[in-house]
Amino acid sequence: MKEDQGDLTAVQDSDDRSVRSKTLQLILIAAGIIFVALGVVGIFLPVMPTTVFLLLAAACFVRSSDRLHRWLRNHRVLGPYLLAVEGRSGMPRRAKITTLVVLWISILCSAFIFVDRLWLRLLLLAIACGVSIFIVSRPTMKMKQEPDEATAGDADNSKQQGIAACREAGCT
Repeated sequence: MKEDQGDLTAVQDSDDRSVRSKTLQLILIAAGIIFVALGVVGIFLPVMPTTVFLLLAAACFVRSSDRLHRWLRNHRVLGPYLLAVEGRSGMPRRAKITTLVVLWISILCSAFIFVDRLWLRLLLLAIACGVSIFIVSRPTMKMKQEPDEATAGDADNSKQQGIAACREAGCT
């Protein structure tokens, strides 16, 4: 690992995901910090999606700062949002629906009420389409069902795995 003047600008030469340009790296770090802030706001405001912003932040950090990416993934509050999606357990159906509804309401309001330039409207709609495709393509988290006698052992095993995953994510 090669370090520049600060810890935030650490670059991994051996990792293909990291960027080589210091300018792009700083832009990605700044964007990631903004996305984390928006994600935190989304925790408290039901009209703002949390997971989408945290995923965008993680994508920025994975390309620019291994330290910030580890911090975000291991964060006591923010980490579980990412681990649910990255761990392939998926997003809950309700979260997908809420995210898509809020996304499209805010994009459509922005595009057709607040923006008067056609190219910017098209850009907003393209971004909304891209985010929608991403969210829909993510696995949907399966809801736990009551175990019957035949699957009681599986339920105990699932519970143990869930506890282990929660401990790993820092939930306890």
